[in-house]
Amino acid sequence: MRFLCILIPFAMVNVMVAVIDEYTRQVIITNKLIERADAEDRMPDIIRNTVVNGKYTMEKISLMLAVPEFEDSSGNLNLGNQLLMRGEIKAIVAIIVPAINEAEYQDVTLEELGSARRRITTEAIKTVLSAVIRNEKDPYFTKFGLRNLCKLLGLFRSVQHPSSPVVMASFRYDICTLGTNNTADIRYRYINDQIWEIKSNNLLTQPLADQIQ
Repeated sequence: MRFLCILIPFAMVNVMVAVIDEYTRQVIITNKLIERADAEDRMPDIIRNTVVNGKYTMEKISLMLAVPEFEDSSGNLNLGNQLLMRGEIKAIVAIIVPAINEAEYQDVTLEELGSARRRITTEAIKTVLSAVIRNEKDPYFTKFGLRNLCKLLGLFRSVQHPSSPVVMASFRYDICTLGTNNTADIRYRYINDQIWEIKSNNLLTQPLADQIQ
């Protein structure tokens, strides 16, 4: 009986220490790495690499960079997306995975963590898109083509409208079509060397340059 009495307090301590679930913990750690990469002004490079490396679907790019609080198409909060995001960061910046004090985050929500991530990634996405608009011949996009620019536009829409993240990006007949799970398709097209959002009947809606201001 003495042996059992000794074990019970230790079991209670272990339960109390784990104040957040594993997925939330990994989102927090990834956010911290994003903050450090942003402090070194490397997030635009990380976003370029993530978009153009060809390994990720549009849905996965959105979940990695824009809406970590969302479930994937299988209905799961995919822990692997956080690990993939960290891999993309560490490919550009030498960063050690930080330790966290879980007690400091016991009341945090995934929605709050998603908003915190978007505050950083939105500015980096706008930086990359601004270079494209200025015709700076970003090698990441001139080399790999407009299909990657279409994914970048999808990521931009995901951070701007996180309640309807883009899960599909298709480039056909010079038109970039972006699909979500709960809104009508969004379309972009180059017109007179400008990128425009267009309606389904090809009428002009708004230039991208105005949207990223």
